[in-house]
Amino acid sequence: SWPHWLTLIFTVCAVVLSGSWSRSSENNGFFSRAVLIGLTCLMVISAILLSRLPQAAPPDTFTCPFVPVVPLLGIICNSFMMGSMPISTWSSISAWLFVGLCFYFGYGMHHSELRRKPSTTTNN
Repeated sequence: SWPHWLTLIFTVCAVVLSGSWSRSSENNGFFSRAVLIGLTCLMVISAILLSRLPQAAPPDTFTCPFVPVVPLLGIICNSFMMGSMPISTWSSISAWLFVGLCFYFGYGMHHSELRRKPSTTTNN
């Protein structure tokens, strides 16, 4: 549906833009500037379209203030921090993520509660 795609477009543009922007001193060519401007335009367009979506009436519980401004600013801040990390950090994160996923699936497959056969109980 629409909001999911707009949020995905905004997030991908924010991640690529932050990675490009943090490394922009290495490459100041016309193409890199055009990509930065294009990504910024896509982010602004998706943010405007997200802000124009109809909002449901808030329930009596806690709601996030200034939706969608606060979530979009969170995406921008976190994307900039992720884009500012060096490549060596990303390789370490990837290696540990792989180890964690192997352990999770290797241990989880054999010790899963769903894999165990249900015990049959008799009703007296």
